[in-house]
Amino acid sequence: MPLGARRAALEGGDAAPSPLLLVVLLAAVDELRAERDRTVAWLTLLGLRAAESDANFVLFGTFAIVWFLALFCLLPVGLGAERDPDSGAPLSPQLGRKALIATGIAIVLWVAFYALIAFKILDL
Repeated sequence: MPLGARRAALEGGDAAPSPLLLVVLLAAVDELRAERDRTVAWLTLLGLRAAESDANFVLFGTFAIVWFLALFCLLPVGLGAERDPDSGAPLSPQLGRKALIATGIAIVLWVAFYALIAFKILDL
Protein backbone atom coordinates (compact mmCIF):
# COMPACT_ATOMS: atom_id res chain seq x y z
CA MET A 1 0.00 0.00 0.00
CA PRO A 2 1.49 3.37 -0.93
CA LEU A 3 2.40 5.76 1.88
CA GLY A 4 -0.28 8.24 0.82
CA ALA A 5 -3.01 5.61 1.01
CA ARG A 6 -1.82 4.46 4.44
CA ARG A 7 -1.74 8.01 5.73
CA ALA A 8 -5.22 8.70 4.31
CA ALA A 9 -6.56 5.51 5.89
CA LEU A 10 -5.15 6.54 9.26
CA GLU A 11 -6.60 10.02 8.92
CA GLY A 12 -9.98 8.66 7.84
CA GLY A 13 -9.61 9.75 4.22
CA ASP A 14 -11.31 8.31 1.18
CA ALA A 15 -8.32 6.29 -0.08
CA ALA A 16 -9.08 2.58 0.11
CA PRO A 17 -6.56 -0.26 0.17
CA SER A 18 -6.03 -2.07 -3.09
CA PRO A 19 -8.16 -5.16 -3.78
CA LEU A 20 -4.97 -7.24 -4.04
CA LEU A 21 -3.93 -6.23 -0.53
CA LEU A 22 -7.36 -7.18 0.82
CA VAL A 23 -7.11 -10.62 -0.82
CA VAL A 24 -3.65 -11.17 0.69
CA LEU A 25 -4.83 -10.08 4.16
CA LEU A 26 -7.94 -12.28 4.02
CA ALA A 27 -5.78 -15.24 2.96
CA ALA A 28 -3.53 -14.60 5.97
CA VAL A 29 -6.58 -14.57 8.26
CA ASP A 30 -7.77 -17.87 6.78
CA GLU A 31 -4.31 -19.35 7.32
CA LEU A 32 -4.32 -18.21 10.96
CA ARG A 33 -7.76 -19.74 11.51
CA ALA A 34 -6.61 -23.05 10.02
CA GLU A 35 -3.53 -23.04 12.25
CA ARG A 36 -5.71 -22.30 15.29
CA ASP A 37 -8.02 -25.19 14.39
CA ARG A 38 -5.03 -27.56 14.02
CA THR A 39 -3.69 -26.43 17.39
CA VAL A 40 -7.07 -26.94 19.08
CA ALA A 41 -7.32 -30.43 17.55
CA TRP A 42 -3.80 -31.27 18.78
CA LEU A 43 -4.57 -30.02 22.30
CA THR A 44 -7.79 -32.04 22.32
CA LEU A 45 -5.84 -35.18 21.39
CA LEU A 46 -3.59 -34.51 24.39
CA GLY A 47 -6.66 -34.39 26.63
CA LEU A 48 -6.56 -30.62 27.11
CA ARG A 49 -9.33 -28.13 26.57
CA ALA A 50 -8.59 -25.01 24.54
CA ALA A 51 -10.48 -21.82 25.25
CA GLU A 52 -12.34 -20.18 22.40
CA SER A 53 -10.23 -17.67 20.50
CA ASP A 54 -12.34 -14.72 21.66
CA ALA A 55 -11.92 -15.98 25.22
CA ASN A 56 -8.14 -15.90 24.82
CA PHE A 57 -8.36 -12.20 24.02
CA VAL A 58 -10.52 -11.65 27.09
CA LEU A 59 -8.14 -13.62 29.31
CA PHE A 60 -4.98 -11.82 28.22
CA GLY A 61 -6.70 -8.47 28.00
CA THR A 62 -8.02 -8.89 31.54
CA PHE A 63 -4.52 -9.49 32.86
CA ALA A 64 -3.18 -6.36 31.15
CA ILE A 65 -6.03 -4.19 32.42
CA VAL A 66 -5.72 -5.49 35.98
CA TRP A 67 -1.94 -5.01 35.92
CA PHE A 68 -2.17 -1.39 34.78
CA LEU A 69 -4.96 -0.69 37.26
CA ALA A 70 -2.87 -2.13 40.11
CA LEU A 71 0.17 -0.13 39.00
CA PHE A 72 -1.78 3.13 38.80
CA CYS A 73 -3.24 2.49 42.26
CA LEU A 74 0.27 1.89 43.62
CA LEU A 75 1.92 4.93 42.04
CA PRO A 76 1.08 7.42 44.82
CA VAL A 77 1.86 4.94 47.62
CA GLY A 78 5.07 5.43 49.60
CA LEU A 79 6.42 8.46 47.79
CA GLY A 80 7.59 10.19 50.95
CA ALA A 81 8.22 13.90 51.40
CA GLU A 82 11.56 14.04 49.55
CA ARG A 83 11.03 15.92 46.31
CA ASP A 84 13.20 17.35 43.57
CA PRO A 85 13.25 21.12 44.24
CA ASP A 86 13.06 21.99 40.53
CA SER A 87 10.35 19.64 39.24
CA GLY A 88 8.59 18.55 42.43
CA ALA A 89 8.95 14.90 41.36
CA PRO A 90 9.63 12.32 44.07
CA LEU A 91 13.31 11.46 44.46
CA SER A 92 12.67 7.73 44.97
CA PRO A 93 9.44 6.63 43.23
CA GLN A 94 10.44 2.91 43.38
CA LEU A 95 8.77 2.11 40.07
CA GLY A 96 10.43 -1.30 39.70
CA ARG A 97 9.21 -2.42 43.10
CA LYS A 98 5.72 -1.12 42.37
CA ALA A 99 5.69 -2.93 39.01
CA LEU A 100 6.58 -6.20 40.76
CA ILE A 101 3.86 -5.67 43.37
CA ALA A 102 1.38 -4.83 40.58
CA THR A 103 2.37 -8.06 38.84
CA GLY A 104 1.69 -10.06 41.99
CA ILE A 105 -1.68 -8.40 42.50
CA ALA A 106 -2.60 -8.94 38.84
CA ILE A 107 -1.63 -12.62 38.99
CA VAL A 108 -3.77 -13.24 42.08
CA LEU A 109 -6.79 -11.42 40.63
CA TRP A 110 -6.36 -13.04 37.20
CA VAL A 111 -6.16 -16.53 38.73
CA ALA A 112 -9.37 -15.79 40.64
CA PHE A 113 -10.99 -14.57 37.40
CA TYR A 114 -9.83 -17.69 35.55
CA ALA A 115 -11.10 -19.92 38.37
CA LEU A 116 -14.53 -18.33 38.05
CA ILE A 117 -14.49 -19.22 34.37
CA ALA A 118 -13.08 -22.74 34.89
CA PHE A 119 -15.73 -23.56 37.50
CA LYS A 120 -18.44 -22.24 35.15
CA ILE A 121 -19.45 -19.41 37.49
CA LEU A 122 -18.67 -16.92 34.71
CA ASP A 123 -19.29 -17.73 31.08
CA LEU A 124 -17.44 -16.14 28.22
